[in-house]
Parts: sequence; structure tokens; C-alpha cells
Amino acid sequence: MEMELEKGGIRMSKVLSAYDDLALSFSAKLRKAGAKHVFVSGYVALLFGRSRISEEIDILVGRMPYGTFQKLWRTLAISTATTQMTQRPHTMNT
Repeated sequence: MEMELEKGGIRMSKVLSAYDDLALSFSAKLRKAGAKHVFVSGYVALLFGRSRISEEIDILVGRMPYGTFQKLWRTLAISTATTQMTQRPHTMNT
């Protein structure tokens, strides 16, 4: 894995896992709303290739004005509603 420091972050080249996809997707929603955030704890270890028993993704989100929170809330609500509409219900034949 190669890493490069750049203004505002670290650029890495690696094969993305499902956890990376989830983290990047959620981070994009936070950025879109203008919310400052940082990944901490378990996910950071996973990001750098360590294996862990628990594979949680912990995020610290900075204080934000109420308007920014509302924008984030709407973004997450729309994302959740879209996901729920595209998922098919599972049925079990007995």
C-alpha cells in the first residue's frame, strides 16, 4: 500500500473493502452537508490493513450549526429512503 500526504488528507492506493466503501460513502454525505469529521479507532486499523475482532467504523463529527445539521439529516434521510425502496423484501417458502 502506498500513501502520500497532501493538504487536507492522505492519499492511499489499496484495494477497497466493503468497510472502505461504507466509510467513503458516509464521509461523502458528511462532506456534502459541510460537516467536519474524522475516522478514529477500529476503522483506522482496518484502513491500514490490520485485522480486528470488531470491525466497527467510529467517526467523530465536529460541532455544526443547526442549518448544517438539518442539511446532513435530510441527506441521510433521502439516502436511507432510496436504499429502502431499492431493496426487495425477502420471502421464505416453507
